[in-house]
Amino acid sequence: MKIFSIFANFIIILPAVIFIGGFVTPYLSIPLLSLFGYWLWRIVNEFLELHKPFNKKIISLKSHAPELLIAAMMAFVWLLPSGIGGIGYINNDAKVANTAFSLLINEE
Repeated sequence: MKIFSIFANFIIILPAVIFIGGFVTPYLSIPLLSLFGYWLWRIVNEFLELHKPFNKKIISLKSHAPELLIAAMMAFVWLLPSGIGGIGYINNDAKVANTAFSLLINEE
């Protein structure tokens, strides 16, 4: 049952992580994302300590590291045109949204 609470927390926090990583200034986003990564690391390690069979599956996943790396790179290339944070191609209708986000971030 703990896996569902971990997954639910991750899904709830994921949009905030995407926003922080894409639209918040680096001097604020890097520490916040580091805290999120530390939290996620602790939760996953706690879960693996409680459920040893999953630990064996994680070890078997390490043998598939090249395929997972290729999949991550393909996802990055696929998502690059979304223009998150002003990186990559941006459609014309996104200029208004990026201007609003820029004003929210840069105006103090």
